[in-house]
Amino acid sequence: MEMIADRPMWGWGREGFDAFYMPYQADYFLHHPASQHILLADNLTNPFNEFLLFAIRYGLIGLAALLLSLVFLLRSILKQKSDFRGMLISTFTTLFLWSMFSYPFRIPFVWLTTASFISIILFPNLSSHKYAKPLSTFILLCCFPPIIHMLHFHYNKIEWIKVQKRSSDIETTDLFTQYALLYEKQKEDGDFLYNYGAELHYAGQYKKSLDILKECTTLYNDYNVQMLIADNYQQLGFTDKAILRYKYANLMVPNRFLPLYYEMQVHIKERDSIQACKVARTIINKPVKNQKSRSVKKIISEAKKYLHDHTF
Repeated sequence: MEMIADRPMWGWGREGFDAFYMPYQADYFLHHPASQHILLADNLTNPFNEFLLFAIRYGLIGLAALLLSLVFLLRSILKQKSDFRGMLISTFTTLFLWSMFSYPFRIPFVWLTTASFISIILFPNLSSHKYAKPLSTFILLCCFPPIIHMLHFHYNKIEWIKVQKRSSDIETTDLFTQYALLYEKQKEDGDFLYNYGAELHYAGQYKKSLDILKECTTLYNDYNVQMLIADNYQQLGFTDKAILRYKYANLMVPNRFLPLYYEMQVHIKERDSIQACKVARTIINKPVKNQKSRSVKKIISEAKKYLHDHTF
């Protein structure tokens, strides 16, 4: 809700939630360190409500336009006397309720169903209309550009997935040549930039990975991105910047243990036992979300051992 309050009229744009929600969550936990929501926090990519997401992206003006459109569609359904009226009401209700508690419009089939649904409502008797053919042609022409854009987007996505699947079999030079070509087509895709940055990181190209991931944060910025940026800084020897990024990742999802663990390891490597012990105590006293997690148990065990060995 704070995101909507900060940009109420026109919103944050199409990538607004992906780029800015997790930083907002980090800021919330920075100012509410004892919040009861800490154990519930997670790395979110959607608010689980399509209307809330629409308001974040396009502001209250966009949301008002959407709601007015829905009212218009509902009135059109209720005015109909066709045999499809009951089915249309059921479809409208299903999509509305589904959108209130999930994110159905990430599923391509839902878009196709919605397009068919709207066309039936708006043009129930199109075949018998006086201007049926020119109207149909006009509708198809209007749909043509977005369809071409969608096909082009998914074609590039498929090419990226093919390269990604073959990454273990391709020579490093060839792999990043292909990624560089894909970058020119997909540099506005946050998911692609994250994957590109991750591949560069695992190949040891930390500086290039850092540059790509910083670019990624303008479109897609979450816990995983910050953890990779932190490790890049650590590998490049910028320990202070690495620690800041680990702290930032920890604020984004404060029930995770890895940011604190890696921060402790940085202090140990720098022979700063005072700070390492401080972080170790934080790890030991941290509430555990998943009591059965082996990795969490191992981290806590290592923190206890380090604290035992360096406390006099």
